[in-house]
Amino acid sequence: MAELTTLARPYAKAAFELAKNADRLEEWSRALNFLVAALATTEVKLFVSSPVVSDIQKAFSLLQLFDQSPGEEIRRFINVVAENQRLELIPEITQIFEQRRAEEEQVLEVELISAVELTDAEVQSFAQSLSKRFTRTIQLSQTLDADVIGGVVVRAGDTVIDHSIRGKLNKMQEALRRA
Repeated sequence: MAELTTLARPYAKAAFELAKNADRLEEWSRALNFLVAALATTEVKLFVSSPVVSDIQKAFSLLQLFDQSPGEEIRRFINVVAENQRLELIPEITQIFEQRRAEEEQVLEVELISAVELTDAEVQSFAQSLSKRFTRTIQLSQTLDADVIGGVVVRAGDTVIDHSIRGKLNKMQEALRRA
């Protein structure tokens, strides 16, 4: 995994710089995520990994999957990735690209885990509080997990804030063990 990330990083950096300089981050994001979805299908995965199909043909075929032809820079990027036999890196390239985009746009993806569905007002309240704490725009997704019992667990990047009953019980148990 680390090796793939290392190989993908220069491509992601180049894609990000091209997209940012052309003020087309959203378009590049859509195109890269479309390619990730396409490469997740068995047929496309087999086609791209085939040693008998030329790199140019692979790039051409991937470009044909788009409803509308992507911009010239995106087409050239896909061709370069294919010519360097790195199409299998598209998912990692996209992940790194999206991380850089989120940093650039000051957006933080946050997962809110609770035992029960929260109301829209509660979700908005969490989003506002987290936005103040992290000084970023928050993209909030909610996940249900019965193991939480009550309260919430917040995952924001590398930060985990555990305000769940399960978390408090675990802390109490640990304190009792030490006593």
